[in-house]
Amino acid sequence: MIINIKYSKLLDPFIKPSVLERYPDYEFPTIEAVKEKVKLFRKVYEEKGVDLIKEMEKFTGYSFKDYPIDCHIVSAISRDMSSPLIIRSRYNEDEFLESLLHELVHILYGQNKVPFITGYDDTVSNHIPVYRILRHLGYDNEPVSEDYRKAWELSKIPY
Repeated sequence: MIINIKYSKLLDPFIKPSVLERYPDYEFPTIEAVKEKVKLFRKVYEEKGVDLIKEMEKFTGYSFKDYPIDCHIVSAISRDMSSPLIIRSRYNEDEFLESLLHELVHILYGQNKVPFITGYDDTVSNHIPVYRILRHLGYDNEPVSEDYRKAWELSKIPY
């Protein structure tokens, strides 16, 4: 599985105004600092991420159909996203891997047209398998958001 981790100089300027609206005092890192994070993220992906993605595919029984996948690193964004795959530069290595894996679960399930778990709103339904898979991969951090926390709790229940 190939993930192209790169600084997105085209997306970054479009994202900054929305971040400043929500966080007017946010101090953006320099482009050089973001590029250093990209190098660090590439290294940790090669050292750990490749094997974690193989384990994700094995655990779920699904494989990625469309790759390589571009992973855009930006100086800031209000939340990471899977389409397109955009991740904040502020993370340390472990936080980056957790975020990357989280978004890749969304991509994996989307490419394989896996239906949501029913009976909950879309955010909760969409994130129950994410947290189940992350836990299997060694990431079991309680989310801050109420909907994500509910999905995290529900992901502990076998189905």
